Amino acid sequence: MDKKISYNAYCSLTAILAVCLLSAAACAEYSNIYGGIDEKGTQAPVPDASVLVRCSTGTTITTISDSLGNYDVYMDYSDCPIGSEVTVSAEKNGKSGINHGVVKEGSIYLGVSLIDVTLAPEIASLAAAAAGIAPAIAYLAIRRRK
Repeated sequence: MDKKISYNAYCSLTAILAVCLLSAAACAEYSNIYGGIDEKGTQAPVPDASVLVRCSTGTTITTISDSLGNYDVYMDYSDCPIGSEVTVSAEKNGKSGINHGVVKEGSIYLGVSLIDVTLAPEIASLAAAAAGIAPAIAYLAIRRRK
């Protein structure tokens, strides 16, 4: 008895195999990193900000915040598994911000508030001036007590 598979049976098996493979691909596991970009102080959403999402495994994805200041990225679990640290940085028009956290249960919300980093040199100058004046004030206070 010669056993041959009929053409119809062959087509049916091929179709079943294709569905199984597509289903497996559709059910792949992903880490979802999402959040909002806003201005520090006003909490106004920042649309069109450049957003960089970096997993501790080294995988990096860049995106742009939407019209409401939101971003949403997916990384395959092999690139960013549960328990991985994620850092999100955002920038627009000289303002920037950063936030980080750990992926739990496949997703993490990381909002980022942008600040004007051009003010940083002025703040550093003020801190340096205060550090220089503080010893003189302490000296005068001690001398006055004597």
